[in-house]
Amino acid sequence: TAVSCAVIAANGEISVGLGDMDIHWQITEQYVSKFKEQLQSASLVSLDGNIPTSTINYVCSFAEEHGIPVLFEPTDSISACKPFKSDSWKSLAYTSPNLMELRAMNETLG
Repeated sequence: TAVSCAVIAANGEISVGLGDMDIHWQITEQYVSKFKEQLQSASLVSLDGNIPTSTINYVCSFAEEHGIPVLFEPTDSISACKPFKSDSWKSLAYTSPNLMELRAMNETLG
């Protein structure tokens, strides 16, 4: 399980944040491929930006191949760029970036 802790300032902004997100690296293409049957019957696939880029690319390719729309949740400005470093972004039907993440996506596309 991923764990995070944030200290929120009086103005509502995060002043300090700590997290252990190593569990996301366990979500590999090999792991996801074990669930092909379930993915194939999905009406929507949702991707978290914290998983490895190779897994994002794999799922996007699989979803495109099977006509399944993909929702991408960027999670932060660095992760937001992952599907935009390849053609994987073309498989995305939906995304939910904040302004900073959207800017990062745009800069990555050039």
